Amino acid sequence: MSEETLIEACRKGSRVAYELLYRRYGSALYSCALRYVSNRHHAEDVLQEALIKIFQSIHTFQQKGNFEGWLKRIVIRTAINDFHKEKKYETMFNTEEVVLWTQADTEILDQLSSEQIVDLIQELPKGYRLVFNLFEIEGYSHQEIAAMLNISESTSKSQLFKAKAKLKFELQKMGIHYYERVG
Repeated sequence: MSEETLIEACRKGSRVAYELLYRRYGSALYSCALRYVSNRHHAEDVLQEALIKIFQSIHTFQQKGNFEGWLKRIVIRTAINDFHKEKKYETMFNTEEVVLWTQADTEILDQLSSEQIVDLIQELPKGYRLVFNLFEIEGYSHQEIAAMLNISESTSKSQLFKAKAKLKFELQKMGIHYYERVG
């Protein structure tokens, strides 16, 4: 079934189309949710809530742009809304231990499996994790993140800085060390 046909069938309330949509996009949407929450069970909950929103609002998709991108934005917004429900910004890291994030970090990440990377991101405090994902993975600016999370732009920058520092600290605890190139 083509994407257009699938969308139209979902708009008409077809359970078969809903199931096909889930089979086609569920894995990517679950992976997206997993980046924003602390564990797999929570990601399943966020995905379930997002799917309900998707099915309720599929009539608003105007078929301008990428359908999968539209689906992922709903998952991301659902994860952000879930974050707002708890209204906690955790600060579990001593900023005096901060080391700057550099280009050499890409080489470090190449040493890890995607599952290890996801696990490291999931271990970040919620505020750090949200800002890190929105900035580094989704490509939002600090101004956009601040508006989405109802925080200041400087808080967004600070949360990203602390997230990167925490990730570096965790990598060092795993025995992964690197040396920054000078000049």
